[in-house]
Amino acid sequence: MDNKLGIDLHENDSLLDGISFNDLIVTLQCNEEEINEATVIATAREITDLNMRDFQFLLKNNMGEIIKRVKGASA
Repeated sequence: MDNKLGIDLHENDSLLDGISFNDLIVTLQCNEEEINEATVIATAREITDLNMRDFQFLLKNNMGEIIKRVKGASA
């Protein structure tokens, strides 16, 4: 999948996905033997970092189309 706006992504698709409490809880249950404050914080950071990498990829991959649509809307 190209992850290109207008091909397999729509303008209303999320550029940055939200993180639910359930996402964190399930990730901890599946990946951690010992659950404590440190593992919760570390896991939350890992999830956030992964989402930011996805965000940056999508932004860079679609920069030209974003600029084109902004300029087309203001013309």
